[in-house]
Amino acid sequence: MRRGLLVGLVVLAVLGVGGYVADAAVRGRVESEAASALRTRLSLDQAPQVSLGGFPFTLALLTGTVPDARATAAQVPLEVGTSRVSLSGVRVQASGISLAGDTVRVARAEATGVLDYGDLSAIIGVPVAYAGDGRITATYTVDAGPQDVSVGITALPVLDTDAGTIRLTEPEQDASSRNTIRLSRAQLARVAAPIPVGLGNGARLVSFAPSDGGVAVAAVVTGVSLPVA
Repeated sequence: MRRGLLVGLVVLAVLGVGGYVADAAVRGRVESEAASALRTRLSLDQAPQVSLGGFPFTLALLTGTVPDARATAAQVPLEVGTSRVSLSGVRVQASGISLAGDTVRVARAEATGVLDYGDLSAIIGVPVAYAGDGRITATYTVDAGPQDVSVGITALPVLDTDAGTIRLTEPEQDASSRNTIRLSRAQLARVAAPIPVGLGNGARLVSFAPSDGGVAVAAVVTGVSLPVA
């Protein structure tokens, strides 16, 4: 009963004269604290920009729920498999956020960013470059009898969300390759095997779009719980 009365008083205060300014001040302070915590947790060079939804925001604090939140960061380091890479231009949109004890629960979050080809090469394990028209070139080492040779294969990457892989479709041998070995289509398909892209922690990759400036990626996670401390 007392909690209900307190919530009612807070709502009236926020909606009253000067309440909007007070509520904005509380929101700004919490956003700043959240940005600082994210910087520490993610080992960022600088704090991200954080925007928390909900009005009045003070009521959100009392009920322990925030309808939505957004965050942006210039660079975010992360681990994919055994490789430590970095995403640039990261944007995160989260919804259904609630605080339960010392745990934050997020119903759904989507993150987007750009992966450069150097980091993509580290993930795949072979040199990768953009080939134009949405295609990439991967340079593989192939056993050609007495010695190994490097073979460039261009392909159109297609994300298979169910399998958690990127399939390299329509493979073709790079015409600029200097070696004399020529692979059949069956051999090209065997060499250009699907690339596993399991992200862990319930996250899944939902978009993979190569361009001249890097690969635009998007990932989604649902029902995730994170410790506050």
